Parts: sequence; structure tokens; C-alpha cells
Amino acid sequence: GNGASAGSDEASRKRQRDDGSPGSGEGSPSAADGKRAKRSVSPAPGDANYGLANANGSPPGLQITEAEVRQVLLENAGTMKSKDLLKRFKKRIKADSKIKDAFMKIIKRIGTVIEDPVEGKCVKLNQ
Repeated sequence: GNGASAGSDEASRKRQRDDGSPGSGEGSPSAADGKRAKRSVSPAPGDANYGLANANGSPPGLQITEAEVRQVLLENAGTMKSKDLLKRFKKRIKADSKIKDAFMKIIKRIGTVIEDPVEGKCVKLNQ
């Protein structure tokens, strides 16, 4: 019977489509490619923007802005333990020493480091 061989041919064609072999659609990208593109936040090594730094020299997406630090301090009534403030930005600070330098400059520009007898070193937002 031709019925059995026709069924197995169809199954093998379907397998080819599933594994991305030639004939896997009408030229449209597969769903997996679409998901991968959306999930990717930083540029991939093959991407034209890979390795480019932004204005302050840190990798794109990692820089810490003055507004961001100011917002964190405001959420904590304008004063926060230095240790806790560093903890909030730790992952990005550890990623690049330039980010840490920029972060410290932001702290000096928008706040004052004070020595609290109970809390220890704190950052107080300037008025």
C-alpha cells in the first residue's frame, strides 16, 4: 500500500519544517527568532552596536542616571545609608569601574555624605 508510505513522507516533511530545514515556511521568520529578538536587551556579538559605549563610557543599558539616584533617595525621605544605596545599584556598579566612578560623581553632585552616630555613613539629598 501506498497509504503507509504517503503517511511517513508527510511525517518526515513535517519534521523538516519543525527543525528549521529548507522549506520551513514562506520566508517569514520563525516564532523562536521573534521571541529571541524581543528577549535580547543588549546587542549580540554579531550586532552592529555590540561593544559600543554611551557618552559616559559604560555599556549601553547599564549606566546610572542622576535622576535615578535622586528618585531612590526621595523614596527614602532624602536620606539613606550609603551601604543600602550602593546595594540598590550593586549589579551595575560591579559590571564596570567607569559606572562606579560616574555613580560616585552623581552622589557628590546631588547629595552630601554625613556620618550618623547610629546609622553610620549616610547620603543626604541636597535641597
